[in-house]
Amino acid sequence: MGLSRRLGNFLILMGLLSLLIFAADLFASDQIEHFEPLIVAVIALWLGAKLRGRKEAGPPAAPSVPKSATPAPRPGLLGGLFKPKPKHLLPGQARPKK
Repeated sequence: MGLSRRLGNFLILMGLLSLLIFAADLFASDQIEHFEPLIVAVIALWLGAKLRGRKEAGPPAAPSVPKSATPAPRPGLLGGLFKPKPKHLLPGQARPKK
């Protein structure tokens, strides 16, 4: 976790605490007596979200493995019940054609 992400998390925490203080002040007296906690909360949440959302330069991503064009068909509920079991082949042997 980089420094900007840590600072963003800290600012978000301080913004939430400041918002809690503002809400407690509002519900305690039913009047808005102090706007400072609200202003601090909005600014801290905005800066925290901006810092936390930055993309950090990391190691390059590994190339993805290409998938097969068509997936193997899945047998039905009783699809493998009456089919013969496949024979184990040694490495290098080809499968018999049907």
